[in-house]
Amino acid sequence: MSNLTCDQAGCTNEAAQKCASCGKVYCIRHIAYLNPSGNVPTFGWTCKSCAQKMVEKTNRSRRFWGWVVLISIACMIVGMSFKIGREIIWVLVVPGVLGTGTAPVVWLVFALLASQRKAFLRKNFPD
Repeated sequence: MSNLTCDQAGCTNEAAQKCASCGKVYCIRHIAYLNPSGNVPTFGWTCKSCAQKMVEKTNRSRRFWGWVVLISIACMIVGMSFKIGREIIWVLVVPGVLGTGTAPVVWLVFALLASQRKAFLRKNFPD
């Protein structure tokens, strides 16, 4: 890659590595390695824009599962507060119980992953 220049706009440095996500080549200033033994469970060379997209995608997933937790709790409260019949238990309470049993765990995983990916982004791309 010695004859290639960095694909970052305005950078004329020699390209060092290729991004594993987008395939563009960047100098060592605009690319960082996600190691598998570190905190981030993906690995390979990643540019700043792909790292930012990774953080945004993780945050969207975290918000989605947060809403699933809230909706599950609301379903349980509504289902248990009315004495309509047995049908309401199957329609609201059971999905609420299942949602509150699984969704918080998934939400916590995405929250931890988001914080680790944000730390990687801050550490490797401070500007």
